[in-house]
Amino acid sequence: MTELDSPPAKYRYLAERSGSGYRELFVCGTSVRAQSLVSDMENEGLSAQQIAEVYRIPLDAVLEAAAYVHQNEEFLAAERCRSRQQAISKGHLRAAP
Repeated sequence: MTELDSPPAKYRYLAERSGSGYRELFVCGTSVRAQSLVSDMENEGLSAQQIAEVYRIPLDAVLEAAAYVHQNEEFLAAERCRSRQQAISKGHLRAAP
């Protein structure tokens, strides 16, 4: 397993989502990627408690997602790049000039 492979850690509130093209983790029982949740929190300037209320998930799920995202920044950056390249190759996005 390389550094860019999915991290082997076990999580209580996060899991892979069957059938998803994303290899990153989702909040269990939702279609919300951990990275999206944390981005929403940071971009909107909301607290973990506020995000938990908005998404109707446990506060511990938000805290676990934040820890996962911050501990796996390199992996998640590679995933964003891979996802973008797939979208370009399928014609959903144009490559930067």
